[in-house]
Amino acid sequence: MAITLESLIIRNSGKVGHSTAASTDSPKLDLTVANLVVEEGSSINVYARGLSYSGSGTRYGGSHGGYGGAYTSGEYVYGSPNEPHGDIYIPTDFGSGGNYYDGKGSLGGGAIKLRVTNELVLDGSISANGQSIWGGGAGSGGSIWLDINVLRGSGSISANGGNATYRGGGGSGGRVAVYYQNVDGFDFDNVFSQGGTSSGATTGGAGTIYIKDKAQSKGVIRIDNGDLDPSKSGITKLSGTIADDIEVNRANIKIEDTDAGDPAVFGTISLTNSLLVQESGLTLENLTMSGGTWVQDGELT
Repeated sequence: MAITLESLIIRNSGKVGHSTAASTDSPKLDLTVANLVVEEGSSINVYARGLSYSGSGTRYGGSHGGYGGAYTSGEYVYGSPNEPHGDIYIPTDFGSGGNYYDGKGSLGGGAIKLRVTNELVLDGSISANGQSIWGGGAGSGGSIWLDINVLRGSGSISANGGNATYRGGGGSGGRVAVYYQNVDGFDFDNVFSQGGTSSGATTGGAGTIYIKDKAQSKGVIRIDNGDLDPSKSGITKLSGTIADDIEVNRANIKIEDTDAGDPAVFGTISLTNSLLVQESGLTLENLTMSGGTWVQDGELT
């Protein structure tokens, strides 16, 4: 149910969220407010409020913006994670849980839709991270969709995958979209959608971050997996026509045809220390590459 308020101040380690999802139709946090303050140490937080595991296999991480990590033994992979899902520009999906060998598993992150018609002062955090777990696959990050007039503060925004220990795959990053009219001091380097780490399995694939100044014609898609090794991470897929600039850092990217068989058409893509496999035909206006590997299996024009 959507909630509309004139003002909201979250302080003294306060937390606003929603209940754990039972299905894709479960309630999400949908808040419209004129003025919102999230003080340091306080949060809008839907950690592990998303969906439980689905799919097949053992100890894989949940997928959302990318693929969850897989548990492997030598060259054998124990099943496969569920398919990535959700929308880069309008993220509303719950994160997906990871799997455990005895049928139990982790939970994905929840879903936040927040519209601030005047000012958001964010010195705390807005987060939809997936659940971390021991001995199984971690949950993927959830969704954060922000439409802000004025954004200020020193806080953070995250939809990270959960971390897994002892042979479980890391959860993938979720999806974050931030639309804004004005920014006063907020640092977009404090927006994260990274895959979760893993010991004994692959790490989660990077999720997606879309940042759009509403006065500009194009935004920026960021796919950033922090300091993880892209060769040991889940894949993040890109396809279709993307006019926005694409910035990729330490991520494992696959470019493929759309379901209708159409090749990819991108504007500008910047790759830093990443692994990119081009399975589709690709039309590209500008490319900047610093470190990493490009594997070309399709035509590039």
